[in-house]
Amino acid sequence: MKNKIILLTLIIAMGLTGCSSEKKETDVTEAVPSQTSAVSESAADTTAVSETEKENSVSEETTTEEIKNQRVHIDFEEIRFEEYNNKGCELPAICALLHYYGIEAAPSDIYEHLTFVTKDTLSEDLFWKAWYDSLLTGYAPVIEEAADKMLIERKSEKTIESFIGEDLNYLLEDCVKNGEPIMVWATYKLVEPKYETDDWYNMTEYEFTHDNYCYVITGYDENIIEAYEPYSGKIEEYDRELFEQRYNDMFRQAIVIKVDNNENKADTTVISEEETKKENHIDFEEIRFEEYNNKGCELPAICALLHYHGIDMTPSEFYQYVPASSVNTPAEDILWKTWDTSSCYAPVIDIALEGVWVDKETNGKKVYLKMDCELEEILSEYTANNIPAMIWGTINLNKPEFRTDYAGDGAEFEYTNDAQCYIITGYDENIIEAYEPYSGKIEEYDRELFEQRYNDMFRQAIIIN
Repeated sequence: MKNKIILLTLIIAMGLTGCSSEKKETDVTEAVPSQTSAVSESAADTTAVSETEKENSVSEETTTEEIKNQRVHIDFEEIRFEEYNNKGCELPAICALLHYYGIEAAPSDIYEHLTFVTKDTLSEDLFWKAWYDSLLTGYAPVIEEAADKMLIERKSEKTIESFIGEDLNYLLEDCVKNGEPIMVWATYKLVEPKYETDDWYNMTEYEFTHDNYCYVITGYDENIIEAYEPYSGKIEEYDRELFEQRYNDMFRQAIVIKVDNNENKADTTVISEEETKKENHIDFEEIRFEEYNNKGCELPAICALLHYHGIDMTPSEFYQYVPASSVNTPAEDILWKTWDTSSCYAPVIDIALEGVWVDKETNGKKVYLKMDCELEEILSEYTANNIPAMIWGTINLNKPEFRTDYAGDGAEFEYTNDAQCYIITGYDENIIEAYEPYSGKIEEYDRELFEQRYNDMFRQAIIIN
């Protein structure tokens, strides 16, 4: 296995070659030089310029600016692996990348070829040379080795190559632009990674984080990274600057698949900014609340919705209005009338908003609690009329698993750790566009699956209008 630990200074000094041994030109690479050349020649001409020449120069400059804002996009299939879906994001991510090149593999196929941590593993080799099954994770060299073993068994001509320490912009230009998606390590929902320290068998310490997460980059423009998210199986959009920061936080790890020719490599296309907009789209600000960000998605979600309506509150300020559960709370009121640990349902948010409306200037707005309401009604009556709706679904649109617990009086109640709030900001025939409170980003979801999870979570919504 080729375990390349590459220092950035060494990368620059060595002048490493690109990801693709056979460069494949795209519309972007063909268009930019010709337009830039035309503008440069026009600017260099210091003689008198005719009106026609001036018009041509303006047209050429405009075209160059349009090209700059266009997005490089790989036609990457949205595929979701139910098997092993919550047992390590690395497994479905590498399988999706292999699928792109026509290699069908299940996460269990990769898992069978992993090198696992044992008590004899050196602490410095944890994650880097062996899969840590208790934490359900391994870094790029571990995945490279496992996938390579599988490909060798199958007598495939394709090979896996990992990069450690490589600049993300270099990989975008040299791989993605040439039709090669790249699997990278960042963090879940792009949160800032929190590292913990533990002791290993040889009495040395090691650091780890539960926040690491894999993506497959399928496109980009000046401001956005487009990437496959393995748990949902969807292509989603992320802020480019924040994505790069989290990629850097996770040691700049990447995996590409090498091919001997351009077979099984799709063309990259160029998408204009206008083409990326939904048929029904609300201009909703992407805002992220660091405070309370992992202590209940309801809080940042409702604060983002309030912000849209010109009412600014922090999650901790809103929390003061939330009725909390106690040992005396009846089982039937937990989640439905009181906040329990880090979650609640729409009626609790409605109760809290009553208090907010007493204390805050709300510009004549009203709150509407919607229970057992069809999603189609939410979309047609509110989203289509530029009114965002806060709804309850599940994390990554996973199927919710309900558990039983006991209230202070010994009565049973059901709950799930899978609940998550979203704010619907747009839709078309196949897609729901929604604000995701942990990342603070607007993301896209399969409409049918989104509606199913909305139904699973009791068809709840909060509207402010």
